[in-house]
Amino acid sequence: MKDSGFLREALMWLRGNRKKLTAKEAIRTIMSTLRLVLLPVFVVALFPLLIFGAIHGYRNIKSSGYFLLKNIVIEGNEGLDREEVIALCGLHPGKDNTVFLKAEEVQAMCERDSRIRMAKVQIEVPDTVYIRVQVRQPVFYLANQFGLYEVSQFGEVIRPVPLEDLKPMSVLVLNQKVSPEDVTLATSGMLQLLKLLRDHPIPGTEEPITVEFTKAKGFVILSGLKVHLGYPPFHAKIERVAQILEVTAKENLVVEEIYVSKSTNPKRAIVRFSQHENPVLRDQLDRLSARKEGL
Repeated sequence: MKDSGFLREALMWLRGNRKKLTAKEAIRTIMSTLRLVLLPVFVVALFPLLIFGAIHGYRNIKSSGYFLLKNIVIEGNEGLDREEVIALCGLHPGKDNTVFLKAEEVQAMCERDSRIRMAKVQIEVPDTVYIRVQVRQPVFYLANQFGLYEVSQFGEVIRPVPLEDLKPMSVLVLNQKVSPEDVTLATSGMLQLLKLLRDHPIPGTEEPITVEFTKAKGFVILSGLKVHLGYPPFHAKIERVAQILEVTAKENLVVEEIYVSKSTNPKRAIVRFSQHENPVLRDQLDRLSARKEGL
């Protein structure tokens, strides 16, 4: 190495074994000496300059209007206002600097609210934030001995509901003796039942529907129509009820009650309606009700 050669030459000179250097060797020796002496001095002098430059650059970026948040693109916020989502995610348009925003922190802030099930955040410098949220929308209330709760379309309890915030939605009333397993079962069945009622509107159900659930009886709708769904599988039973409602709606029949047996047989269905003079129609409903099958 060059530096090692320089050290050897220096030692030889100190011992009196000096040799006559050429001009080129002398220049090289001087430059090596300067490099060894000045490099630490240069590093020590440069360090404060680097710190000063970093601080100055940080202040310039922070105060620059070029990186201020101007655009917020939100998707999937059905049920929540745009301004509400922005506030929930802790963003401040015109004030936040996109350079210092962290997507994971914004996402965590969004998901702190129980109504937002999931948030995905992307920050695009200089001035844009993209947010895609999945919103829990209350579709019915769950009432038990502990209070009244909102339940989402995903079957998840969102939050307790103060009486002043009540909206005209169905209420699933659980018997106080139901087990935690029955709560899950009742919630799943209720979601399917609500879909049935949305797809097949029933006259006289403009008022909020109250639905009682007990393990022994299943579901009973207490407003406009009674549907005894009994035991699971609920999906098969509800499909059977949907078939019956299609016939009654087509013929403008007023349904009084629909029973689905408490057994697991999805074909056990009995229809009671107020107008059944048409023998062909009655036979059709009887077949749907599985009465002729002796069930």
